[in-house]
Amino acid sequence: MTILISGGNRKDWSQVAPYGGIEGKLPTNPWCIGFLSGKNGSVVLDFATSKISGGLIYAAKSVGGLLPEGCIIDKKGNLTRNPDNYFDGGAILPFGKHKGFGLSLIAQLVAESMLGEIKKEANWLFIAINTSTYNTRNQLTEFADKILSDVINCETAFGFSDIKIPGEIERNNKVNSDNKIYLPKKTWDQLITFVSKQNKKL
Repeated sequence: MTILISGGNRKDWSQVAPYGGIEGKLPTNPWCIGFLSGKNGSVVLDFATSKISGGLIYAAKSVGGLLPEGCIIDKKGNLTRNPDNYFDGGAILPFGKHKGFGLSLIAQLVAESMLGEIKKEANWLFIAINTSTYNTRNQLTEFADKILSDVINCETAFGFSDIKIPGEIERNNKVNSDNKIYLPKKTWDQLITFVSKQNKKL
């Protein structure tokens, strides 16, 4: 089992507003927890503590797209889908309201107060637990599969065809991608332009 916590550089990445606030005060401070399983594949819970990652905002701006509803606010605290409003003093909202804010704050306290001054993008705390201390691998995966099978077989709500465990969608996307990454044409053109400019400098 592994636990990975990241807290970012607040000076450069004051992106996320605290619950109840309208100013960006924290980075997106992700958490990642991996747990071994058997036939259902390992569970990998990997998420930013904000409603949307900063990278997706940059991507939306680069192609002239809109963001999903309820993810960011403008500098006056109004909900908006326009990524330009974020870059004009807006902020990202924490996911799960006070819960996401709490996880983000803990990540920042661990990364900055405990690990020391952040000199680059972020500090990381990585914890690996030897699960054999508590159970054999076979017993662990057997119990994990029972838990996951029970959860997966839950009756689905309207509009849902099945239950996905954390990490399943990413694994399926990797298998089905045929080692290809699909990008909007505008993003591809921007990459080509950037590479061309870099080559001219060399």
